[in-house]
Parts: sequence; C-alpha cells; structure tokens
Amino acid sequence: MEWKYGSRQWFESHYMITYVSRRHGIQLLVALSIHDTPRLPPRLTPIQRPLATNRSIDHSIAMRLSISVAAVLVALAVLRPPRVAVAQKYAAIFNFGDSLVDAGNLVVDGIPDYLATARLPYGMTYFGYPTGRCSDGRLVVDFIAQEVGLPLLPPSKAKNATFHRGANFAITGATSLDTPYFQGRGLGHTVWNSGSLHTQIKWFQDMKASICKSPQECRDLFRRSLFIVGEFGGNDYNSPLFAFRPLEEVHTFVPDVKLIEEGAVELVVPGVLPIGCFPVYLSIFRKQPEMYGRRSGCIRDLNTLSWVHNAALQRKIAELRLKHPGVRIMYADYYTPAIQFVLHAEKYGFLRQTPRACCGAPGVGEYNFNLTSKCGDPGSYACDDPSNHWSWDGIHLTEASYGHIAKGWLYAPYSTTRSTMKLLRIVLVLLLPAFSSCLPCRRRRYGDYDSIYSFGDSFADTGNGAVVFAEHSLFSPATKPPYGMTFFGHPHHRLHRFRQGANFAVSGATTLDASFFSDIPGVGKFVLNTSSSVQLGWFDSLKPSLCSPAQECKGFFHKSLFFMGEFGVNDYSFSVFGKTPLEDGAKAVVVPGIPPLGCMPPNLAMFPSTDPAGYEPGTGCLRQFNEIAVYHNTLLQDAIKNVQKNHPDVRVIYAEFFTPVIRIVQSPGTFSFTSDILRCCCGGGGKYNFNMSAGCGMPGATVCEDPSRHLFWDGLMTEAAYHFIADGWLNSINES
Repeated sequence: MEWKYGSRQWFESHYMITYVSRRHGIQLLVALSIHDTPRLPPRLTPIQRPLATNRSIDHSIAMRLSISVAAVLVALAVLRPPRVAVAQKYAAIFNFGDSLVDAGNLVVDGIPDYLATARLPYGMTYFGYPTGRCSDGRLVVDFIAQEVGLPLLPPSKAKNATFHRGANFAITGATSLDTPYFQGRGLGHTVWNSGSLHTQIKWFQDMKASICKSPQECRDLFRRSLFIVGEFGGNDYNSPLFAFRPLEEVHTFVPDVKLIEEGAVELVVPGVLPIGCFPVYLSIFRKQPEMYGRRSGCIRDLNTLSWVHNAALQRKIAELRLKHPGVRIMYADYYTPAIQFVLHAEKYGFLRQTPRACCGAPGVGEYNFNLTSKCGDPGSYACDDPSNHWSWDGIHLTEASYGHIAKGWLYAPYSTTRSTMKLLRIVLVLLLPAFSSCLPCRRRRYGDYDSIYSFGDSFADTGNGAVVFAEHSLFSPATKPPYGMTFFGHPHHRLHRFRQGANFAVSGATTLDASFFSDIPGVGKFVLNTSSSVQLGWFDSLKPSLCSPAQECKGFFHKSLFFMGEFGVNDYSFSVFGKTPLEDGAKAVVVPGIPPLGCMPPNLAMFPSTDPAGYEPGTGCLRQFNEIAVYHNTLLQDAIKNVQKNHPDVRVIYAEFFTPVIRIVQSPGTFSFTSDILRCCCGGGGKYNFNMSAGCGMPGATVCEDPSRHLFWDGLMTEAAYHFIADGWLNSINES
C-alpha cells in the first residue's frame, strides 16, 4: 500500500516522554528502544575507559557541542540487576532534545502550515496518525518508557497533562547553543531554533514547582528518575553546513553544554549519528567518488565530523567521571548502530541498498530525498514496509531502527565498553598500544579477522626492539620504567606463538634498507638492518609455521588484517609499496601515513629555527618538517590509489596519523590535554622536555604525574594519544 498525503491533523495529547535536566555543569541525553520480547534491563555499567578525540579545531567552541550533543540517561544509583518490575525502579522519565526525541511539543498549540512532519504518513506504523514525532512510529525514548513500565511521556507544553511520571521537553529544531551564538557568526538565517537546550532546561525548572513541593522532594524524585538529554548538536552543525561554510569551520562547532546534576546518580550520554550516511546530506553535498566510503557509500568527511564530536564527548565524559565519582556516567552510541544498518542491512531486517529514505520523493541520486517534496509534502510517498528501511524521511530514523538502537543501549552492545581481556581473541599482537583496549571490544563492528600482522617502526613495536638492540649490544630505554606504566605497569615485551598474528615492527625501522644510508656521513652507523623489506623477509620465514601449501596460506591470509607501516619517519630523520602481503593473499591492508614531523619534540628540540617564520603560527610546529610529512603522505596516498586499481578485490586503507595530531596540537583543551601540548611527559628537561643525554628511562629524566593529559610521551605519543588515533583508524577501516 502507498500513503499519499497533504492532509492536516491534530494530535492527541497522549505521548511518551523522556526528560532531561541540566544544571551546575552536567548534561544528560538518552534515546533507547525496547526489546521485541519484554525483558528486564540489567544494571547499566559505566564505560571502562576514556576514549579521546581525534579531530577538532577551536577550543572555546569545541567544549560546547561535544557535551551538548549527548543524551544522558539518568538512572538510580542503587539500580541493581532487577528481579522485580522495572517500573518500581524509575518513578519518572524526563527527556530533552531535538527532533530525534520530540513527542509533539512543536504542535501542541496547533499545526504550523509549513510542518510536513505533522501530516501522514508520519506516525503510520504505531499510532496510525501523526503525533509530532519525526518518524513512522515510536522513538527511542518511547521504547525506553515502555520497557521500564512507564506511560508515554507527555510533551512538556501539553495542556491539562500531568507530569509526575515524567515529561518530554524535546522540540524539533532544538540546538545546543542559543540563537545569538549563530547570529553573531552570520548564520542566523540558517538555523531554526525552536528551543535550545538552555530554553528546555528553563522549561524544566519552571515545571518543578508543579511536580514537587520542596527542593528535597524534588531531589528525592529525581534520584528515582531517568534523565535523557539529547541527542543535541545535529542542528548546531547544520547551520554552517547548510550555509556551505568550509568543513574546517564546522569542526569548530563542537560546543560546550553542561551536564546537569539535579540529584541524578546514573547517566547515559549518547553521541550523534553518522550524518554522512543520511539521504539529506548525500543529496545536498555532492562529492568526488573518492570522498565516499567504499563499502558504505557515506560521505567520509561528514562522518568524520560526527566521529570527532563523539570522541570529544567521550573524553569529557571520562573527565566528569573523575570529578563525580559518586555518579555513574555511561556513553551510549548512536554512530555505530547506524553504520551497521548501512554495512550489514540484512542482519537487522533492512533492505540492502544505497542509503535511501522510506518516505520521500525522487531527487538527486538514488536516495529518495527531495527538498522540494519532503516526506509529508504533496508528491511524496512512503514505502510499503518502513520496518525494512533504516532511514524514514532522509533525516530521521524509522521505528525499527530506534528499536535496535534502544536494545543496544539497554542491553550493552552500544552503551558500555567491555572488559578487554575477556573478549580478546587476537591475543598475540598489539598493533599499537591503544589497540590493546580498542580493537577487541569493537571486533564485531570492524570485521571478522582471524589474525593481524603488523609491520612498522617504534609507533607499533611491542617488543622486537628490545631483542634487536640487545643483539647489537645497544641500550634500549624502552626496556626500563616508566615505559609501560599506564596500561601494563611495566616495560612490555613477550614471546608468543603466531597463529593469531605477529608484530614485525622494530623501533628505528626504515622504509629503505640500511645499505642506502651507509654512505651518508655520521648516519650509516646508526641504522640497523630492520627495514620494511627485512620485516617482510621475516614474515616469509614465518609462513611455513603458519600454513602450507601456498593455497592454504592464501586462504589463511584472506581472513587476516595487515598493517603496513607507519614507515618513513626514520628515513627522514636519518638524512612503498614494493613486495607486500598482497601476493600472499591479503585482502585487507592498512597503510598509515606519518605524523607531523615538525610537531615532534625531538625535532623541535634538535632543529630549532632561528627565523620565527619557520614555525607555524597556529601550532608552534616546524613548518618545513611538516611540509615534508604532508608531501610524503600525499605521495603515499597516490601510491595506495594505484595499488587499489591493480588489486580491486583488496581493501587498501590509508590510516591518518598527521591530521589527528595536528588537531590536538591546535586545540589541546578540546581533548583534555595540557596547554603545553608540545612538551613530553617523560624526559630530561628543556623547553620540550626532551634531552638526548637524559631521555625517558635514563638517569636524570622525570615523568609527569598524568600521562593521559599529554600528547607526547618521550617524543613519541602517549597511550591516550594512540587511543583516539586508533579509534580513528578503526573508523576508517569500517568505512572503507
């Protein structure tokens, strides 16, 4: 059947609501959905580790949107695995947000003529009529309310409604930031702000007098209530995007909204969706073919914006957990399930197709989205079965999608970080220090690999350097404390079998063979024979112990992930594709670029510029060194494109080192790093705390109290830095 419309209809005042409160620096946001079969939700568990951010620019603004975009679920502090009705655990739900969770506030005073979401087929699946919800049926907050045994939350503006069991303050078009913020940046005409987070909080504060008689009674109620804030931020980003401002400017809109603490003791903070996958953006922002994800078809740089926001948010959540040890704060993921809907549609009962709206009209591309004939407008139509589509109107999700997301939030996959060691199937290799905690818990998201093989230098060396240096009677500071202090508690190297992977990386490794450097005065004696070709030779020698004959090896390596690099830093410091695992049957190869050499403390300390113009004004990094890195990465990406053309059945993925480091240096506060960002945590003094005669691990060196606040450890990166770089790489692997 096909829905045609243009009719107007009033809404009943029987809605579901979630509620958000905000005050004294804490914000809440949530959107969940219910199970197919009623089940009691287990106790929500907090995130196990902080996750840093990869990219952002302006500090003052960045601290706003990253928190404001979160939806926080506030639960009881004493919530235990329930054996009695969950309804007894939550006295009420209070929800704040935008169109993703609006239950009708925009239409309680009448339906605006321009509002297509107030017409059929909106509401067709569950209610049978439009309710003001921007979906075919229920929203995440609706599923949550039903799951915990509460009625659908009434819109906070509803007349003659009672709010003792909760209210929904969300309203379509809401932003995290107030309207003057956008007007001051010349964006007033691109933002339609019906009620910012500040406004919704004021509505909440005005309502308190009608639901409790004293401050203590309010606190008692709120301690037994669930608070949901958001998702906020999407509309904030839309204002510069739809004004076609440069994407770099949009990155500065990761703003700062405070989580609230009205007596809530358990919070869930959701991130934002991957906007590059949504038909509205795919239709408006046409890109060159290489700007789309190879598997997803999504716009890469727009998804990067979402990812940056979420990473910054998670970093702030980690800070809040330290500041509020009595409050359990959890991150809830919108991004991952939405990406999974695109990549593995059949798994969720969706059609395998280009990201396409269920309800809309033909427009640019195959997305069924047309700005002049949106869902609810004359000329648009709805698909026969919204349950097999993840996108409803090209902007919002279907009820089916919200159901899957809610399930994940309530029952773990998208709401909590699991114990690394319990899930670790790839037990032999740490591709980076960060991957030890990052990869295992995301395995289902990023592919099913039986093994991982890594080649590279000190950025990926997990112990080979100690062996090689000892063979040449050379001292390796990395074998001494404080190396390894953050995660392992001691310097780390170990012996393994290699069936599930191996790491061939060695500190000091170069792309070129040692013979290349032998004739360079004062250089050759420092270069060990551990180049990329030597490491590939070690790999060849290892193969007979892994598989035989050759055909078995090809099948074995089809299910393996290869990391080729990062190579190049040591080649430049001392003065790419040759043979690769491709011929061995590799089907997924990750090739990292190099970091900004001009920002690395060793180069800053040893090669200072006498000319102030030799330093970049925005970073303080050495300009010429960074230009070398940019040139190298450009050539590398060109080479990767050629390899991809010659091997179309192989995924060759470029992994970014340069951009995340630069963005952290430009805006350290956004990622909760110290403002003295170019200074090593561990070293022997000087402007950059780097001293060749007193390196980290040597007599005279000192170590900072909190490495997680530093980008650089000893001249290379800290675990905290590697953590969010690794997360960005995982995102690239998933998107490619």
